[in-house]
Amino acid sequence: MTIPINDTFSGVWHSHYRYPSSSRAGEFENEHLVRIHQRARQLIIESVPGSKSYLILRLSINDGTTTGSWEEQTEQDGYYKGATYYGAIQLVINPDKKHMSGKWVGFGRDMELNTGPWEFTYIGPDVPKEAKSQPAS
Repeated sequence: MTIPINDTFSGVWHSHYRYPSSSRAGEFENEHLVRIHQRARQLIIESVPGSKSYLILRLSINDGTTTGSWEEQTEQDGYYKGATYYGAIQLVINPDKKHMSGKWVGFGRDMELNTGPWEFTYIGPDVPKEAKSQPAS
């Protein structure tokens, strides 16, 4: 499936991923509202202002998939105390272009290679009103 470069992914999306934690023995999940900015076959995905942690992804679109890198600076007051994690990601784009899902890979605090599922679901052109009324962390 070839994605024409004029298709738009720009807008607000819900990001959801799961990750293992060696220090807490188990699997955890994280969610963000993110904004996608598209320029031709390039996507920049960034957490919206007021998010607890800062997330940025840089992806390239190619034949129904996206491939690229991710980086997250965790919340300052959270368990990981503002640590920065990064890695690679590949996602499959649904034919309706409103959902992407795949896998991420990256190193944890103990330098063990971790992987997990990550998905993005389109919400709309702007941050929902109920999300805007939430206090910033």
